[in-house]
Amino acid sequence: MEYDLPQPIIEVIEEMEGEFHAKPYKDINGVLTIGYGHTNATGTFKFNKNTVITKEQGLEILAKDLGAARGHAEQMLKNRNLTATEEQLDYMMLVYFNRPWALGATIDVIAEGNIDLVRKAQLDAYEQYRGEEAPQWYINRIDKEVKFANEFDSKTDLSGNRIPEGPVTIFDASGNPVDVHPMLVNDLLSLKPAKYFPEPGQVVEPDVSKINILDSFYSKFKSQVPKEAGSYEAAQIKTDIRRQEANLQ
Repeated sequence: MEYDLPQPIIEVIEEMEGEFHAKPYKDINGVLTIGYGHTNATGTFKFNKNTVITKEQGLEILAKDLGAARGHAEQMLKNRNLTATEEQLDYMMLVYFNRPWALGATIDVIAEGNIDLVRKAQLDAYEQYRGEEAPQWYINRIDKEVKFANEFDSKTDLSGNRIPEGPVTIFDASGNPVDVHPMLVNDLLSLKPAKYFPEPGQVVEPDVSKINILDSFYSKFKSQVPKEAGSYEAAQIKTDIRRQEANLQ
């Protein structure tokens, strides 16, 4: 699978990997690397210490590497019954390209769309995988990725990084106020047919079967999230409940 390289992806990889390397070099972890961060681990292009490539070849190799990474990300989403926007999928692809072990540990948080949680999850993944605190070079790499990922982080949507600290008031079909945890606002407002609304006065005939399913999820969420829970902890609990309901744990 080959990926049609958009310029922003090339730019963020160049920023992380440095300029194109026609000859092999050892990266910060001592791994033999060539072109745009390509290693023999991907299997898309085999090389040795004597290999020399052109920039055009480097871009072709990068397209194959990213295509493979995107394929893995899509399969992970399918396996976990998750959905993602094209922008989120591009970020997942970037994470897998740089460190495949981290995507499995953070894909749920990326799919939630909150860039603050994504950054913390990436740093936590390093500590869990390496058994030590993330070094500065790794933090710098994450920050460069986050700069790219900010393209998918809405500044007005509650799933973005402007999550209120306390409960958010929305309204049911009868106009009654309902206080809910910020991490659930988008789920409740996006239910089709609609039951919850950002403003009072909207009346609809709700789909009772779907409401019962969501209300069951909401009850579990409320019972497991402490009142003092931060947005990151709430997102983790939300993901765990979804996994349990999908029998994925």
